[in-house]
Amino acid sequence: MAALEVIGQQGYAFSDGFGKTLLYLTIAFWFYMF
Repeated sequence: MAALEVIGQQGYAFSDGFGKTLLYLTIAFWFYMF
């Protein structure tokens, strides 16, 4: 479990910026489709 938590923290730190970009792309795609 500890290893998963460390991987989760590193993944969250990486996906914090990437996730925001992906979120904006998803919203833009959503408005484009509908």
